[in-house]
Amino acid sequence: PGPFSVYQSIREAEAEGKAGKERLRDKGTEGQRVRESEGPRERKLTWKERRELEDLEARVADLEVQVAALHMEIDASSGDYVRLQALAERLAASERELDEAMGRWLDLAEGG
Repeated sequence: PGPFSVYQSIREAEAEGKAGKERLRDKGTEGQRVRESEGPRERKLTWKERRELEDLEARVADLEVQVAALHMEIDASSGDYVRLQALAERLAASERELDEAMGRWLDLAEGG
């Protein structure tokens, strides 16, 4: 599994832990129920941001596959230096794009 899938599993575990920590309690004689949260209220994502987040998840997965394929091609073409140079340039560009997509994904996943 790549870094995105590891991060995604950690985020899911954290979300399950937060849901368990939030609890309802009685508030005196009024009988009102108030939710206690352990942190500041998170800002909700807009529709456009949710769409971007979904698109980024797919894009990050595609880029991780592309980077892995480029690593395998580089390993296989150790004798052809011209091809190796072209693959190294494509790999650098793909890794840069992956880093940018992951950064934006993290911003959106954290609430905006």
